Amino acid sequence: MNKLIDFYLNNAIKSDILIVGLIWIANSCLRIIDFIPASKEIHLSILSDLISASISLAGFILASLTIIAAIKSNISNKAPETAKNPLELFFSPKNYKRIVEVFQGSIIELTFTFILAYFFWISSENFSNETIHKIVISLSVVISISTLRSLIVLFRIIRIEE
Repeated sequence: MNKLIDFYLNNAIKSDILIVGLIWIANSCLRIIDFIPASKEIHLSILSDLISASISLAGFILASLTIIAAIKSNISNKAPETAKNPLELFFSPKNYKRIVEVFQGSIIELTFTFILAYFFWISSENFSNETIHKIVISLSVVISISTLRSLIVLFRIIRIEE
């Protein structure tokens, strides 16, 4: 399981795009979940909520990154071989860089999601209800897995501190 998580964290944005694509392919072939479109007004309301959620979550992840940077500043830089405790090992230069990249990737994804959702929201008259429905579902999945990815890393850091 750890290897799968590590692979996902190292290829997060590509994996997220692949996950969204696989959900649509699997649903069109297997009909796992019946995504029944609602009215355009409901989709636009949900799209508005996704705009708010993506910006709020990007702020949350940025705050988490700030806390991690503060923790890092209180831990001396040591090579992994000379680490005295798990936190020093976790915040070795290589590991710290990887942690920051995961959080940066999530912030980039959530910001892109905000921009995309806002674009579809302000130009909704140019798109069919079906297209907006698919965008709502796709952006919801991206927001969820991007946030989940950041929480996995954050909880791993917290677990190490114990």
